[in-house]
Amino acid sequence: MSAHNSDMSRHTFQERALLGRVIRRIRLRLCLSQVEFGSQFEAVQPIISEWEGGTRIPNQTVLLRIAEMGRPSEAKALRLLAPKARSRQSDLVSPHITSIGSQPEECNV
Repeated sequence: MSAHNSDMSRHTFQERALLGRVIRRIRLRLCLSQVEFGSQFEAVQPIISEWEGGTRIPNQTVLLRIAEMGRPSEAKALRLLAPKARSRQSDLVSPHITSIGSQPEECNV
């Protein structure tokens, strides 16, 4: 199984939609494009689009890593849903993921 997709049947439609909205909100607040955000997880842009659209769910490790990037309320939402995501040793995130520091609240896009 891909490190970027967990078993969709484990999440309800509402949970997938919530995950997608939270992931998108975190990415936008960090002023990152889908390509830039995806590079943090070795995921290509179409995968990020699917995460944000709720048609694909990141694995547990990636969800928890994204949660670390979010505000407390966002992190809580992702952590509550992360146990339902697939967790396998082969799904570990690349060790070269960079840490994203504080970013401006508004992007000049």
